[in-house]
Amino acid sequence: GSGGGGRGVVGDVVYDGWEVSIGGGSMSSVELALQLLMDPGDILLVEEYSFTAALDSFRSLDITIVPVKLDDHGLSPSSLREACEELKRQQLRPKALYCVPVGQNPTGSRLPAQRYGEIYEIARVYDFAIIEDDAYFFQQHGGASEGGASSVGSGGSRVGVG
Repeated sequence: GSGGGGRGVVGDVVYDGWEVSIGGGSMSSVELALQLLMDPGDILLVEEYSFTAALDSFRSLDITIVPVKLDDHGLSPSSLREACEELKRQQLRPKALYCVPVGQNPTGSRLPAQRYGEIYEIARVYDFAIIEDDAYFFQQHGGASEGGASSVGSGGSRVGVG
């Protein structure tokens, strides 16, 4: 159920206004988020190389999957912007972005901290939610995840699962 917008701490970062749902694992939570956010035919941006089980799940929801290029550091903000512009030229828009910022599967890349803000700003401009599958959040060397919600402030839609 909903947490009612409470206050919480993740790592060393305090957040206000949380809404919380409990799922049976990261993939279950991603599926729940997509079922809430997406309708058949809606467009979901995904990393060009993505977790195979996630892609299978997305296809079962009858949504349109649009791949976004990666580079050596993960999701490329310039490629994300290009994908959004191409959709705009077709008078379409994405409803959400699914990404794995840490331990990206299958590449293993980790999104550099500065990219979180760039990606979040693109999501704000093109008005889509970010579904961040951060299954390895607490398993990182050196503590909590860099970037993510702790680095981008408020004013957009981000669903963090992991």
